[in-house]
Amino acid sequence: MKKDEKTVYIIETKGREEENDKLKFERLQKWCEDVNSRQNRVVYKALYIKQEEWEKYKLKNFDEVVRLFDGK
Repeated sequence: MKKDEKTVYIIETKGREEENDKLKFERLQKWCEDVNSRQNRVVYKALYIKQEEWEKYKLKNFDEVVRLFDGK
């Protein structure tokens, strides 16, 4: 999801978690770190959103999604 000209979020959504999902997301976070360290045109960020957390909140826009899930 392109938030603006300088920020792109790669969003991983999960209904049922599998045993290797955590490792896959950690690798995605590492990929973002690697890409961000090699260029400064765009910042890539990874978001992980579980279905039960998504359904719990009535989010109105993407800024609310970022505020809630960025850094989890």
